[in-house]
Amino acid sequence: MHSIQTQTAQELNGGIYFIVNLTFVVRNVGRIIAHEWAISLRNVEHPTEGFFERHRLMFDYEHEFQIPYSSGGIELRQPILPGRGLRQTRPLGFPVFFPVGGPIFNFTEAVEERFKGTMFHFQLATEFSAGEISPLGLEHLIPVQEMALMAVQTAPHYFSL
Repeated sequence: MHSIQTQTAQELNGGIYFIVNLTFVVRNVGRIIAHEWAISLRNVEHPTEGFFERHRLMFDYEHEFQIPYSSGGIELRQPILPGRGLRQTRPLGFPVFFPVGGPIFNFTEAVEERFKGTMFHFQLATEFSAGEISPLGLEHLIPVQEMALMAVQTAPHYFSL
């Protein structure tokens, strides 16, 4: 995982629905050109029981703020030469629910809680290898302050001054 940037936000049922861009850098550390490869999200875990029934993660949406049609992933047939890398960006959508009418720190706490302990399990596969599943925590990469500014711009009536 290279970076996460906030793309857009919209009000959604008493919360704010965000779409962030996840940027991956895929490096070919082998000696053979990788012609076909894929990054797949295999599993997401959170320490709180039932967390994802309340807070859905959405990849590969057909239209902004719609429920997507798949669990997501990146598949390309763009070759990666040995010793080289390729940068790919994919959207991730998620809602953040927080006490409306309160100060902005209620929102930042809600975002931090949303990703605290969340583990994403990605798998990188090529035509030569199924790849291993690698866990990745995003809580330190989530741009909380950037999201807070976008939340205030999107729904200023949600916050007290």
